[in-house]
Amino acid sequence: MPLEEPLREELRREIENEVEAIHRRAEEQGEALVAKAEHWSEQRTEEASRRLEEDCRLRLRRSLARAELEQRNEVLRLKRQAVDQVFQTARERLAEMQKEHAEAYEKRMSAVWESCRQLLPKKGLVVRLGPGLKKLGARLAAEDGVTVETDGQIFGLLVEAEEGRLHCDGSIPRLLERLRREREAELETILFGGKK
Repeated sequence: MPLEEPLREELRREIENEVEAIHRRAEEQGEALVAKAEHWSEQRTEEASRRLEEDCRLRLRRSLARAELEQRNEVLRLKRQAVDQVFQTARERLAEMQKEHAEAYEKRMSAVWESCRQLLPKKGLVVRLGPGLKKLGARLAAEDGVTVETDGQIFGLLVEAEEGRLHCDGSIPRLLERLRREREAELETILFGGKK
């Protein structure tokens, strides 16, 4: 039995060594897993941080774009308002001209009549005149092929062929509307100093 004792001792040492080796490997694997988990966690944190940063940049760009668009819209609205005011003032001055400077007003409306006359047939015309155009009405009534009517609702004049198919709108609102379409960009340049 004395032989068994050294064998047992040897076996016990081998088992202890094996247990220690297993224990070391387990510790190394545990440390490797902890390191891997920390690395994975850092990567996830960096990725989440990067995504958050990108999201914040995107939101900031969108907010800036929205603010810029709102600013442009407000500038356009104010420009439109200024142009509206110019044409409203023109309409008011023409209304004053109709009352206070009747000869100048009739002269302008006579020029409108001449422009309309070139667009329509020479005979069979009906001219509807608004207030303040008595002299023009008398002159036109004397022309062959022209019938004159007065209409207190018109500011300016309307000309149409008797059949009613062709007409020329020489009313002040229509003339101002046409002028605005044709010259609005030019007016904005004068008012605001170029395109922006």
